[in-house]
Amino acid sequence: MADMHNHAQRGAIGMPRTLAASRLAACLAAIIMLVGVIALAATPASAHAAQSGVTGSLTVDAQWDRGRDDATPLAGDTYSIVRVASADLDDNGTIAAFHTLDAFSHFDADWGKLTSSQLNAAAKRMDAHAAEHHLYAATGVTDANGRATFARLAAGIYLVARTHVADANARYACDPFLVSVPDGNDLTGGAPALNVTVEPKFADNGTVTPPGDHDQPGGPGSTALTGANVAAIGLLTVAVGVTGLVVATIRRRARTIDE
Repeated sequence: MADMHNHAQRGAIGMPRTLAASRLAACLAAIIMLVGVIALAATPASAHAAQSGVTGSLTVDAQWDRGRDDATPLAGDTYSIVRVASADLDDNGTIAAFHTLDAFSHFDADWGKLTSSQLNAAAKRMDAHAAEHHLYAATGVTDANGRATFARLAAGIYLVARTHVADANARYACDPFLVSVPDGNDLTGGAPALNVTVEPKFADNGTVTPPGDHDQPGGPGSTALTGANVAAIGLLTVAVGVTGLVVATIRRRARTIDE
């Protein structure tokens, strides 16, 4: 009987200890799982936060007849830029997603899937919008080499437009365009380029005659019949006709006197 009593007593005392240990283990497991979940959730956020602080640059390299020996740097032109969409970057610095900014929300699109012609059309529409609402955030003037650089740019899509043209470059036309920073088309196979260089495409509108530069007189036989010339010819014809009538009248009177 004594043994049974002692066994029952040990059992009664041992069960609370086992239950407490089980609960402690469960609590520890829950804490470990919670820490793991927090770590998993925090890791992408930290990576995104780190990537969101990344900045790059954009250089406009403007030349006419690029690649030829007589290529012409288009110096003295003013280019303006504004960010139209922000970008999320992954751990490799590659653009993962774009987010159109509020000022351009009306033009929201799946930017990564647009064709060149669609991007060109979108750039023209947004340029008109940016000019009307004074949205361009930075400007730069091309140097003697036709280059202008914009530094410390946050990741995203930028609208670039030539907003002032030097007189010497008036014959060359250039549409506004869109470019991403970083550049997603890195040909080296390495990380995307944070320092992006763009080469605008130009069209030749022909020789532009500067104000005040009049045409040279034409050669013999090349004078155009302007209104003043036609009037002078008409007056000369009338004068000749009147002179003929006067001469004829005098001759008739002379013959009458002789008779």
